Amino acid sequence: SWDKAMSAAAEFVENFPAHTEGRHLLTRVRREHDIARDTKFQRMYEEVQADVDRRSWREALEGAQKLLELYPNHARANKIRQQLKTIAQNAEIEERQEHEIRIQQLVRGRRFAEAVELAEDVMKRYPGSPQAQAVKQALIAQGVWSQYLEVGIGPDAEIFTKGQPLSAVGTG
Repeated sequence: SWDKAMSAAAEFVENFPAHTEGRHLLTRVRREHDIARDTKFQRMYEEVQADVDRRSWREALEGAQKLLELYPNHARANKIRQQLKTIAQNAEIEERQEHEIRIQQLVRGRRFAEAVELAEDVMKRYPGSPQAQAVKQALIAQGVWSQYLEVGIGPDAEIFTKGQPLSAVGTG
């Protein structure tokens, strides 16, 4: 590994300070390490960009996060940081769309229990989203819509509770 190579070269220079070849070796190991690091960064960066170009948002997000974890101080890491929010938003949209398609398939297959379970998950995780609205329409079309699901679907989605109004306030 690069750490071992640099450590060994540095130890050699420390033990034999007058040996010019040792200093040259240490310089070369550092230079080669920097080249290898930059090459790996560039490869990862290009993979993230390719995922973005293919609109594979979750893969792009995973790659971008890994790249920033491995190379947080790299000179070009800020380019990825600037794109990270957009990539994350698109990854979320991608996931919601896939859930919407899966719910529609389940409803068409009359597997309502699974469709409702997945729909409830979508509504909890993404209240007010276009996919939550699409889920509602699909469930209405199949006649399995319940008004109690409304609190998790609309643009002003709420957390449903069975507690009485002001029950948490107490008596005094």
